[in-house]
Amino acid sequence: MNSIKIEPVNAYSIQGLKFNYPGKSSRKSESCTLEIADLSIHKGCINVIRGHNGSGKTTLMKLICGLLEPDEGIITASVLQHAVLVQQEPYLFHGTVHQNLTAPLRFLNRKGNRESLIRKNLKFVGLENFSKKKSRELSGGEKKRVAIARALMTEPDVLLLDEPDANVDSATSRELEQLIRALRDDGMTIILCSHHKGFTYRTSDRIIDLFKGSPVDHDENILKGQYTYKDKLHSSFDTGEFVIDCPSRLGDYSTVVISPENISISRGTGPIEKNNRLTALIKSIRPYKEGRFTFDLDCSGFIMKARMSSTEINLHKYSPEEEVTVMFSPSAVGLF
Repeated sequence: MNSIKIEPVNAYSIQGLKFNYPGKSSRKSESCTLEIADLSIHKGCINVIRGHNGSGKTTLMKLICGLLEPDEGIITASVLQHAVLVQQEPYLFHGTVHQNLTAPLRFLNRKGNRESLIRKNLKFVGLENFSKKKSRELSGGEKKRVAIARALMTEPDVLLLDEPDANVDSATSRELEQLIRALRDDGMTIILCSHHKGFTYRTSDRIIDLFKGSPVDHDENILKGQYTYKDKLHSSFDTGEFVIDCPSRLGDYSTVVISPENISISRGTGPIEKNNRLTALIKSIRPYKEGRFTFDLDCSGFIMKARMSSTEINLHKYSPEEEVTVMFSPSAVGLF
């Protein structure tokens, strides 16, 4: 395999970070709200922070954009960057959309052609005819897009979005996905958190999982590409590097997800029954939990994860840098 890999550039590096809200115990025997030994936020990507309520997602975003200060540790930006946070329930001032968009420029005492910037940003979020609308007349999804347009008025390098898909219908959620990807395509670094699986899988370039305030290993294989419906029995998904068979379902899907537990590896061609088969190079074998190990497998530049028990590893004696066949059933492929 001679695939060229481009290493990500970090927008932020987080080291030795600890944070507790005032009033919470800071004793070492009790867990911090956030405790992050080492974490990077990739530049020019959509970084999705995922976790249960109380895992620290919003707190981490507030620390990154400077609304909170860590108790310990440092957050280092690669270059001087202007970051703006759009809250889950964005507050819009009374008055018109136009007045809301001019507000940050007035606060920052910025001159220039405000009207052209307002037209540009309203058009970008798909609300070009909303300038004279009152904020109280807007739907929930429209308020979120106006809040994003208002954030864009200050021309940020980094946009942080707290639950942008919360309390909106599926059509609005898809519109927000397209908007977020368009911002990424324009070179902006996006950091967002979401509870919704589909939204997370479709928008993310990278997922950061938080559990009780600390990052944990991301646990799925997520591939982006083009879905093609063939018939009720056969469909395919093209990642650009390889094509896999997947479930047949009418719809527009941009992402597939495969659990590491549903992936097996072999030195031969594998069982006769229909399976997806990819050639891969074992990059590493890492302890997972309860006597199981995670294999990092290089499949044409995409690192795929598989799981195997210690018994199987000892039996087959797999080792890093060995070429193997990766197999998984089409039914194991989730479409999003």
